[in-house]
Amino acid sequence: MIEQIGEIVSLAKAGDLTPQTRERVTACIVDNLATLTFTAQAAKGDPYLERIVRRSGLRESVILGTGKRAPVEDAAGAQAYLIHYAETDDSDFRAELRASPIVMGPAFAVAQGFGATRDDMYAAIAAGYTAAAAAGTARMMKLSPTQTSHAISLALSSAGGTFQYFYDQTEEKRLILGRAARAGVESALLAADGEHGASNILEGKAGIYALLRRLVDREPDISGVVEAVRQLDGPMYI
Repeated sequence: MIEQIGEIVSLAKAGDLTPQTRERVTACIVDNLATLTFTAQAAKGDPYLERIVRRSGLRESVILGTGKRAPVEDAAGAQAYLIHYAETDDSDFRAELRASPIVMGPAFAVAQGFGATRDDMYAAIAAGYTAAAAAGTARMMKLSPTQTSHAISLALSSAGGTFQYFYDQTEEKRLILGRAARAGVESALLAADGEHGASNILEGKAGIYALLRRLVDREPDISGVVEAVRQLDGPMYI
């Protein structure tokens, strides 16, 4: 299944998107840039961000709103962190998650680091909202279908974070999102360098769907997953 998703994402083109999806991608770009404009000022001196900008790398991006540079994967994590910093980011109520930090944070970083065109960025953002941050990053980097499937698989294997912060009223949700965004970009970079991910990461006996099955005590319906990705309509319903 992950190979099919990798092929869809790798071959995605801006021209494949419906007018409604393109409109929604534009709205997401504007909304998240506005969020970063505010939160970059509100988060001045934040320890997570300060640690990131102390590192340096070969391929860097500016953390938008701060003027500071960081390795592309770190910039992705920092921007995801900032997008969620004041909890003004949008939500996908179908999946009960905040998609924008882990999609737009990497999108802004990778577009700078790899010189993406507008059409590449639109296709990548749609792929990211539909599938994963690693999917959007892989598309913007123009990875092959095989490399893209490895990138998504590697990112899925690094997913983590609990909901306990809600009950303890702590703020590490920002960190969870930042780490997820960073992992998505890092996974695509690793796939580009030849790293392989599990081919059955979704449907395998110890894969993501097996984990969900244990959590909800029922068999998840995965029959329409590939077709849903093929539509590339991720941003439409946020």
